[in-house]
Amino acid sequence: GLNAEDLYREEIRPYRDGGGRLCEVTRLALDVEKCGKDALGSLFHLAVIFAYNIHGATDLFIEVNPRHAAFYRRKLGFKIVGHEKVCRRVDAPAVLLHQKLSYISEQIIRFGGLKLKQNKSFYSYFMPPWEEREMTEQIRAMLERTEYAAQGNPDSAVA
Repeated sequence: GLNAEDLYREEIRPYRDGGGRLCEVTRLALDVEKCGKDALGSLFHLAVIFAYNIHGATDLFIEVNPRHAAFYRRKLGFKIVGHEKVCRRVDAPAVLLHQKLSYISEQIIRFGGLKLKQNKSFYSYFMPPWEEREMTEQIRAMLERTEYAAQGNPDSAVA
C-alpha cells in the first residue's frame, strides 16, 4: 500500500478498486531558492519516469502541507482528493493530491524543456520529450544489467 493510505484509505480506495496502478511521491523537499526550479523539475520528472515509463503506474498521489497545495494544483494540475488531516508521520497538517500520470505525460510532451518567457507551465522545467525517452532507455538498460547480475552471472560487472 501507499503511505498516504494511513490517513486517506477511503479516498484512495476507488482508484485502487478501479484497477489503477497507484504510486506516491513522498518526502519530496527541496529549497527552490537554493536549488532552483530546474532541480525541482528534474527531480519530479525522474519520479514520473520511474513511476509511469518504467513501472506502468497510472495514478500519482502526494500528501502535502496545505500551504504547498496551491503550487501543485496551479503549476502541475493536481487536484485535492483528501481534506486536511494531521499526518502522524510528520506531525503536521496534510492534504491528499492526485493526478493521472497520463495527464502529466501529456504536459511533459507539450511543455517539457520549453523555457520560453510566455510559457508559464512548470512542466517547462522538465526534460524535453526526446531527453525523457533517452533517460527512460538508459534506466531500463541499467535495470536489466542489474537484474542480470543479480541472477548470478559471473561475467557481469556491476559497479
